[in-house]
Amino acid sequence: MDQQPMPVPGREPVPIMPTPAQQPVQSSKITAMPEQTWTGEQGRGGIGKKLLIIGAVIILAGAGYAAAAYFTKLWPFQTSGFIDKQLVFAGLFGKIQEINSATYASTLSVKADAREAGATPLTLSSFPEFQAEEQMYERDANRFRDVNRIQGELRTYRDRYSSYPARLADIAALGMLSVAEYTYVPDTPRQQYALTVTFETDEALKAAQLTGNKNATSTTGKTVTFTAGSGTYFYFSAKPPRPNWVSFFEQGEATNYFDFLPADFAVQVNVGGTSQRNADAKADASFTLGGGVAFGDFTAAANVEVRKKGDVWYGIITKFPSLFFMDLASIKNTWVQITREDLLSYGQLPEIASFVGDKQEKNRNALEQIQTIFKSMGDEKVLVPDFSLPDEVVAEVPMYAYAVSYDENRVVGWYEKLSGELKNKYGDDALIKLDETSLKYMKTASFQQFLSYIKNNTVFKILVDKKTGYPSQFSYRFRLVPAANVAKFKDKQVTVEVVTNLTDVNQPVVVEAPKDFMTFEEAQVALTGVTPELYRFNTQVSRIAAIRQALSYYYNYTGIYPATLDDLTKKRGEVTKKTTFMRSLWNGYIAFGDSVQKLFGLRKAQAQVSLDFPNSFDNYWDLHPEIPFIVSVPKDIYSGNPYEYAQSGTGDYTLRYTMHLPKRITNDDPESARARSGPDMDNVLLYVEGQNTANAKTLSVEGSASLKVDTDSDGLPDTAEAYYGSDARAADTDHDGYSDLEEAKNGYDPAGPGQLPYNDRWSSQLQPPTVQQPNASTYTPPIPTESNALKIRAVTTSDHIRGTQSAQVTLIQYSDFQCPFCTRFKTTLDQVLKDYAGKVRLVYRHFPLRSIHPLAQKAAEASECAADQGKFWDMHDELFALNDGGSLTLDAIKKTAGDLKLDTTKFNACLDGGTKAAIVEVDYQDGLAGGVNGTPATFINGQYVAGALPYEQIKMVIDQQLEL
Repeated sequence: MDQQPMPVPGREPVPIMPTPAQQPVQSSKITAMPEQTWTGEQGRGGIGKKLLIIGAVIILAGAGYAAAAYFTKLWPFQTSGFIDKQLVFAGLFGKIQEINSATYASTLSVKADAREAGATPLTLSSFPEFQAEEQMYERDANRFRDVNRIQGELRTYRDRYSSYPARLADIAALGMLSVAEYTYVPDTPRQQYALTVTFETDEALKAAQLTGNKNATSTTGKTVTFTAGSGTYFYFSAKPPRPNWVSFFEQGEATNYFDFLPADFAVQVNVGGTSQRNADAKADASFTLGGGVAFGDFTAAANVEVRKKGDVWYGIITKFPSLFFMDLASIKNTWVQITREDLLSYGQLPEIASFVGDKQEKNRNALEQIQTIFKSMGDEKVLVPDFSLPDEVVAEVPMYAYAVSYDENRVVGWYEKLSGELKNKYGDDALIKLDETSLKYMKTASFQQFLSYIKNNTVFKILVDKKTGYPSQFSYRFRLVPAANVAKFKDKQVTVEVVTNLTDVNQPVVVEAPKDFMTFEEAQVALTGVTPELYRFNTQVSRIAAIRQALSYYYNYTGIYPATLDDLTKKRGEVTKKTTFMRSLWNGYIAFGDSVQKLFGLRKAQAQVSLDFPNSFDNYWDLHPEIPFIVSVPKDIYSGNPYEYAQSGTGDYTLRYTMHLPKRITNDDPESARARSGPDMDNVLLYVEGQNTANAKTLSVEGSASLKVDTDSDGLPDTAEAYYGSDARAADTDHDGYSDLEEAKNGYDPAGPGQLPYNDRWSSQLQPPTVQQPNASTYTPPIPTESNALKIRAVTTSDHIRGTQSAQVTLIQYSDFQCPFCTRFKTTLDQVLKDYAGKVRLVYRHFPLRSIHPLAQKAAEASECAADQGKFWDMHDELFALNDGGSLTLDAIKKTAGDLKLDTTKFNACLDGGTKAAIVEVDYQDGLAGGVNGTPATFINGQYVAGALPYEQIKMVIDQQLEL
């Protein structure tokens, strides 16, 4: 049943982010810089005195300029700025090594473009150098098929004749096998056999060893012996392992990727921020992430910016698509402040410190590795620069421009050397790792052809600041041409472009905190529709849970509870771990195993296995001694003070905290967003108003005690009665013949008429509630009385009525065309009208839940506009059909009017002008007055039935009314 939440701002379409204009990348041949020669007339003898004086003046002036230039750093004594373009590039990789901080902005774009002249697809049908290997894999795959078939037939033979055959030829069902060199030896008395197979590839040997039982399968070299106890399922590919780039460019493989893309797609990702090579955990930083997609007529864009100032984070969302499951309009374009306390409100997060530290270390490693990669490409002469590009000016800064290619003959050697260096220094965090499979392909002539193709379809350009020598922009462009059999891309290519701009190189990083922002609490209230009261309650619940979980971790690890809550922030390596019986036993076993290993000289690999195994007996945190039990201890959300905590001996503790219980949202407050912002009753009743006390076993001592008080002995505690507003001294508060407990369990309000919202249904186990509908075979609806029959407007000729006017039973339905439950309930009502033709009539009234269904109001108005032309029920049915298909839009509604042969000019004017809004509002206010707080809401001869009940339950109520 849909409930009406707090109003949410409307949504607006978000266009795809535009691709920033890039400087055109030019390509040209490499040319050496020309040598400069000076020519002119030689001086003549007999220079006059006048010329000597002029010469002396020039010499003195030059000496004066030289002195001034030296002290003012004018040319030629400049320390920054370069003259020779080739020297600048030669020193570029050294300058990259000097970069310790920078502001960066990177854009990755992938889009379909018109195919350029000379662009041809690349297809690698195979590497001819490995055809022999492919044949070996195919033969080994056939051997596995044969082994599987032979073993199956051997088991069948044994089941039939109680023994294995003397030879394979005795099994007629085997027929012709793929390979003939199998050796079979039966061992009938022991119900065993030996089937020997010789494989050709190492991968086949691994597959046989992984699948077979170690006691039943043996190997000698590449010869494998299978027995009756061996496994029968083998995973072995008939093709040798290949790198992803080989599989992608193989004939037909790339086609599969393009089949899923429209011919006019575009994808863009933008990343930016500040990078500091030696930044610590408290350093200020900023980061942006955005992008957009366009797949034909579908477009979407997103953009997020994050700033870190000290220990406080700020985030802002400037663009984000309004999706059916998420709408961020209420916080868009507004900074949100996030503190460590806010993060801890979501529960125990001990991994944050380790994660942040690990990420920072990886970021530093990545920056260092990138610098190393570029330097090695220069040292190994892999990169080939083109110095003929004209200089450029970007943002009034003069730049050298270089087009850079690579020497395909040096790539393989550079890859081997660099991957080894990075592995030795960075281990598993190395950005480039040696892959033996790829290396095998890279050393072939076919790979050289592949590199040449990539080179001819790639443009790599670098801009360097003339004054500082630091790189300012890296741009990479690659065109990928789909194969000829991809029809929709026959005249197109896919262009991949990456552009990175660097500014403020080695300048101090200054990050300003936003002046205007909303707190995390305010953002959560705006996003979820919860009240501030409920948010604080939920936050307090989460913080108490985080502390109690950290206390549990601490106790499990040390055997005692900490003396203070601050001890929880200690790292696990800083506290003494308890010794358990199992650990002592295992430590003794390890010591004995070490002695045996030394005695018999077992291999180190075997010893390592036994030493790793104890981790399964230990707490997970043994593996992470650097992680604290909790990053920081949160404070009381209500007072802002530390929680009151005391250690109670070594095996218990007391934790005191305050709770302000949120109020229940009742039918008296129908405008509230009950389904989204209402408190969960089972959660609320765990506590009491005011001070609560937790210990190792109990969340709230006071809350547990209160649940045991039941004055009227009806099974519903007094605290629950107070929550519902029912009488704790009367078992049946509303005198409808059903006890308060029975009504609460079945989802009915024990204090009066109507149903309970989902979160208010009672569960005696205090577990997350489940929807409990009354059993159709035993449940009898209460007979309408003055106390449970709600007052609504009587039916008049102005109402929309479907069915016989004089019917004995009238169903007045308050509904919403965009409500999924109403759409589902329409099927039930259609069946009712069919089965009770002449006995039941349906009256439709509007109750649009405008805050969660933005099209509900206009859909209701559309039905009234159609009613002016005698087509209310036709439009009624079509609107529900559109909603059911997920295509209820304003355009679809107007199209439907045309399909129904309405006068679309009048209909559109009626709908766009909002002339029927007042009629819809009359129904809505009438529903509110009658106690309606959600849809669908149905009155059967005045009896209120909430929700999309099944047909059987509606039938019971109708049958009861027909018998009256």
